[in-house]
Amino acid sequence: MRLAIIGAVLLAAGAVAIATGALPFTDLVALVDRVAPILLFVVAMTVVTELCSEAGVFLWTARRLRYWGRGYSILLWLLLAAFATLSTVFLSLDTTAVLLTPVVVSVTRQAGLPACPSR
Repeated sequence: MRLAIIGAVLLAAGAVAIATGALPFTDLVALVDRVAPILLFVVAMTVVTELCSEAGVFLWTARRLRYWGRGYSILLWLLLAAFATLSTVFLSLDTTAVLLTPVVVSVTRQAGLPACPSR
């Protein structure tokens, strides 16, 4: 909910910038032209990620990798690296990063390892 509020505030600030002339319309068109493909990718990946999560793809993949890792963190890391490499062969690097992050977090939680590196 907090992100929706921040988004609404930013959208309102943009509308004010356009209405007051602080952002010329030609610059707005150029900005939308540059940013629209990125936003479309983010929205599409959000939808795909949510569908995969609801279908249990991340959990199933994490369980398989953890099973094949047999409790060895090095082997688990190698399996994750191989999975990321294989995924990148068929998908873009950005897509792999977005789709692999939930798998890695799930694997580390299931294996009892910290999801975030220690300081």
